[in-house]
Amino acid sequence: MSKFIKWTLTELCELIKETTANKFDFIIFIDGRRGTGKSTLAYKLALRIKKNFNPWKDILFSREEVLKQLTLKKNDLIIADEMINVSYRRDFYLEDQKNLIKYFNMYRDSCNVFIGCVPTFVNIDKDLLKMVKMRITVVRRGLAVVQIPNNPMYNPDPWDIEKNKKIEMSWMNMNKPRYSKLTTFAGYLEFGDLKPTSRKIYEAVKQEKRARLLEPDKANDEKEPFDRLYDLVKAKLVTKEELQKYTNIMGISYNVIVTKLNAKLKEDKDIPEGLSLKDYLKKKKTDKELQEEILMRKKPNFQV
Repeated sequence: MSKFIKWTLTELCELIKETTANKFDFIIFIDGRRGTGKSTLAYKLALRIKKNFNPWKDILFSREEVLKQLTLKKNDLIIADEMINVSYRRDFYLEDQKNLIKYFNMYRDSCNVFIGCVPTFVNIDKDLLKMVKMRITVVRRGLAVVQIPNNPMYNPDPWDIEKNKKIEMSWMNMNKPRYSKLTTFAGYLEFGDLKPTSRKIYEAVKQEKRARLLEPDKANDEKEPFDRLYDLVKAKLVTKEELQKYTNIMGISYNVIVTKLNAKLKEDKDIPEGLSLKDYLKKKKTDKELQEEILMRKKPNFQV
């Protein structure tokens, strides 16, 4: 690895600050498997980017918080720790999704550094992908791959996703990752764990803000993520698989969400007695069912 570019946290943060000083914002996404240290890396970057970094104010866990901060902050820092609530292309909240893209465009001259943590980079909304200036993929604890987008004249995908998929597949069978072969490769980054004090602060912030998502403020007229999720479940627009994916990325127990949704269904006067969550989860269609549905759409109507 020594023959390739090796970034230090300080060097990377200096580059980021230099870009924002030139009147540009800087959107970074940190991706990787759960438990590899994405949040740790985001926290360590934040400590070097912002002198008065405040985890309680700067680390966000909901799309509503992100939208609000984008409108208010200038020359500042925003961390969206769990972007399942913010940027996924198949997210539940389609109207807010449009607003998010619009806000990133409207406030792109605010010179903010935005750091988002996601499990899968390629699942981010394609319009948002075009705005990202740096991708940091944590491949294992303490080691990440830094990637930057290309600036092609004709290719609409600056991240060369399809091409890089093929490159990745070429080494998968040998189990010998060759990250430097990626067209977006910009070097490696090594980083350590948080200091005990910072770790305690981060865990406290995470626990409190996650709890807010599950226990919304009743005085708030704006619906919280849990209430929106309930509305979609009630409308039979959510599959079991989607619900499991949501809880997994959020780091919340699936059984806890099931219990809360069942309790809310039981309290809902519009729900017939005896029905539970399993009656309201949308069934995921099989490939065969989807093929049959497509054929039915194409079938000519011979009725006179």
